[in-house]
Amino acid sequence: MDDLKEGNRVDNVTETHWIESSTEKSIIFSATAVGALVELIPLVPLLNHLGVRRTLSLFGLCSTLGTFFTPIAVSLSFYLVVWCRFLQGLGVSVILTVLGLIPSSWSPKSDHSTYLAILSCAWQFANAIFTPVSGVLCDSSFRWRSIYYLFGGLTGIFYYIFYILYTDAPSMHRSTGYINALPYALCAIYKLVVGKVSDRITFLNDKTIYTLFTSILGLIIGYAIMIWTTNRIVAFCAFGFAGITSGLIIIATVKFLTLRCQQHCHFAVGATSFMSYCVQFILPLCWTRLFVIVTVVVILTNIPFPLLTIREPADYTKQSDSSDGKI
Repeated sequence: MDDLKEGNRVDNVTETHWIESSTEKSIIFSATAVGALVELIPLVPLLNHLGVRRTLSLFGLCSTLGTFFTPIAVSLSFYLVVWCRFLQGLGVSVILTVLGLIPSSWSPKSDHSTYLAILSCAWQFANAIFTPVSGVLCDSSFRWRSIYYLFGGLTGIFYYIFYILYTDAPSMHRSTGYINALPYALCAIYKLVVGKVSDRITFLNDKTIYTLFTSILGLIIGYAIMIWTTNRIVAFCAFGFAGITSGLIIIATVKFLTLRCQQHCHFAVGATSFMSYCVQFILPLCWTRLFVIVTVVVILTNIPFPLLTIREPADYTKQSDSSDGKI
């Protein structure tokens, strides 16, 4: 954003643009997390009343508007940029929540992990596509504003496609056979293999499998290397390794929440999202020690998982028999 940093000429005096202020930049980074946190308040009631299709599309519209109009907001006001970032945050946390809902409606239990693996690929696809394309656009004559116009437009297009094609239950879809065949066209990604393997392993119980998947050893190694290395290539590979490991953790966490919470899975995933975006909210305040802090927190919060997690459905998920007089 060099064109912004050049400053504004007023009465022969060059004023510093707000984009160069660390305080303003921290607020902009945190605005997305604030939007995600605020979204979690009405999210569960909206999912219950509107369903996944309408709710996800509604928040997707917010994300589209926030992204597409960011370049315009930058030229007008800092507060408009904060608002755009807030709108982007509204479209973020809902994705993790529906990650646990869609497989419950569309997949058989034998392929649950496969569906979770496919859906959770969105995070890795987003980073893999967005980062290099953004770099190319920044170096081109289109400059940084084109990034927001391009991905804001694509966001709107894909959410529109989702709204047209998706239904909240297979029985409601006019071409269910086509939709069921779609996941198998995406078998080229590693997490699909992981999901299939986890569904087909019979010599280990679910708790053992997903305890292995949530092993934080990969994250520890990846972040530790990033802390101490000064080589860009080594740091890049370490970051990729940590990202792959985190993908396994997402699959295991959502799968266990599905098994444990059953029909209340969306609420549990929402609570998980709340904690993750609380972390994102405070990250801009501690950039210098970011990876050290993340490493320590990941270790401390994951150690209790294999000791406390329970595979069986919780008592509150069991439907009582009205004939026995119990509620």
